[in-house]
Amino acid sequence: DDPTFLTKLWALRIPEGAGLVITCRTGRRDTVGRPVDVREVPLRGFDIAASGAYLRARFPDATDEDVSAFHRNSAGNPRMQFYALAEAGTGSVKDAIAQADRTPSDLFADLLAAAVRHVPDERSAHDRLAELVCLTKPLTTGRLLTVSGMAADRVRAFCASLVPGVVIDDDVIAFRDEDFANFLRSEVG
Repeated sequence: DDPTFLTKLWALRIPEGAGLVITCRTGRRDTVGRPVDVREVPLRGFDIAASGAYLRARFPDATDEDVSAFHRNSAGNPRMQFYALAEAGTGSVKDAIAQADRTPSDLFADLLAAAVRHVPDERSAHDRLAELVCLTKPLTTGRLLTVSGMAADRVRAFCASLVPGVVIDDDVIAFRDEDFANFLRSEVG
């Protein structure tokens, strides 16, 4: 029983001039079955220049001090910077810097609280989150609507309140990253 399809992928003959790049979380390196002759390249977070470029793409007038604070608060973590910028919304660069100083759990808890406001009661929110986590992927708003019994506008508002933790593309709902999915799983048990 092969726990990963990657074993078969590693065995493929890669055409000349082509390459294969496989990424995984640090804690899963041992599960991808990397052959010994394949080089492992650890990915690092953003350096201050990359953090600055990312911040200034959203806030072109960010000062060097703003960049330094944003980089320091986020520890150069691109995912945290993404969430910080998303949570800052249409606010200011100072809002983004403040958001970057939060933990993923803090940010995820805010998304969860926003979702709870779109259902009749807290128990109902727990049920909707359990459905979101447990239903077969790809999940559609139509399927969530059918299972939840909520009105269509409430389902859409509920899902939208979980953005950027989820991505909604047309009618398909997907988790942006494993950490947010795991956070919700821990919340619903």
